[in-house]
Amino acid sequence: MADTGRLPAAGISFDGVSMTFAGVRAFEPVSIDVKAGSFVSIVGTSGCGKTTLLRIAAGLVVPSEGSIDLGGARPGMCFQDPRLLPWRNAMDNVTLPLELAGVSPDECQDRGIEMLRMVGMGDAWNRMPSQLSGGMRMRVGLARALVERPPALLLDEPCSALDEITRETINELLADLWKELGMTVLLVTHSLAEAVYLGRQVVVMTGRPGRVVSVHGIHLPSRNPEVRTTVEFAQALQSIYHDMTLPRPPGGIAPGSLAKHAGGEP
Repeated sequence: MADTGRLPAAGISFDGVSMTFAGVRAFEPVSIDVKAGSFVSIVGTSGCGKTTLLRIAAGLVVPSEGSIDLGGARPGMCFQDPRLLPWRNAMDNVTLPLELAGVSPDECQDRGIEMLRMVGMGDAWNRMPSQLSGGMRMRVGLARALVERPPALLLDEPCSALDEITRETINELLADLWKELGMTVLLVTHSLAEAVYLGRQVVVMTGRPGRVVSVHGIHLPSRNPEVRTTVEFAQALQSIYHDMTLPRPPGGIAPGSLAKHAGGEP
């Protein structure tokens, strides 16, 4: 049986990272240290560069300036669209990264079924993507992102296409996976409620060009679904919304000033 114990988490350090496309500055230099094992959300107005920042962390995009350090680790990533291969069933989609890495068929099967069970899809291992709902496809995408036991998980608006009830269910799953596996999680989302509920810190970006304007430590009385109705939850939402709608400051937050904030105690 595959070992699905806590993963060796990796920190994520952005050092003066900026991006320019065709001469247009997408976002100003960003310097953030995300501590190993933390859950950090990034929110911001459309076009501020938050998804590009995540893709830089994944190694999919090379920054115009600055550098990123994950300690040599390779993160897992789950996209807005799970991008399942339509000719492979749920199990075969999950184990594809293992197959490409040369893992034995027996180990692929063991690790695949364990991860599918962890995301609540153990009984649907042989279903094709066309037979799965949007929420089920996202679960399979999460299992695939985690099957190689990455030290960090990057989430690019994973619930944006889901209805509200399914979104909340996936949010609960993400919280449970983080607690059980212990990897570092960096979540990009347009939902402030999702950012506050899941993140222990919320990074607020605005633009254009994009820049980090604040980082909020999230301190809630609990992490149960009922916490969404509390005063503390409403205050956190209001504070983040306030920062997102402020006139842009001349220089945003000074590079490096977020290191003590991004990735504190869970």
